[in-house]
Amino acid sequence: MTSPILHLPEHDGERREERDDIERLIAVSQHFGAAVATDLPRIVVAIDGTDVSLALADQIIQWQQVYRWPCAVHLLWVHPFIGKEAADRQLEANGMEQTAATCERLNTAGVAYTRHLVMGNPAACILRRSVEIKASMILMGTRGQGPLGSALLGSVANRVTQETEIPVTLVRA
Repeated sequence: MTSPILHLPEHDGERREERDDIERLIAVSQHFGAAVATDLPRIVVAIDGTDVSLALADQIIQWQQVYRWPCAVHLLWVHPFIGKEAADRQLEANGMEQTAATCERLNTAGVAYTRHLVMGNPAACILRRSVEIKASMILMGTRGQGPLGSALLGSVANRVTQETEIPVTLVRA
């Protein structure tokens, strides 16, 4: 099974929406910072708005600034399924609120990234998006305590590590 072509935003502020067959907003992606070379390793960083998300941002900052390991950072936040009208109002607003602190940490450090706000099952979305962007690695917490039903739970990390074909780095905060 091949996945659909995902057109990623490439320039600072560029924004892309994805809609399902009923025209429900199911994903919003936006790039922040300098354009990233297309040949860099792509890292999916699964965040949920908790302190674990900040620890994941710190890990990326360390890799890029201390170890000088350049990578294309793709923050991924997942919202549970909601109806069409609610999705148009809530997906982006809730996602921006839940990712604000993590984005601010990366902005302060000068790290370019693409933020993906996606609706669906957390493990399935992490796995699918990592394939769609041709990720080299997934970075995620071992468990989450997010206000939207714990977007990243131990069971999510377990499923992702068992079903992906790429390396997964787990961070405990």
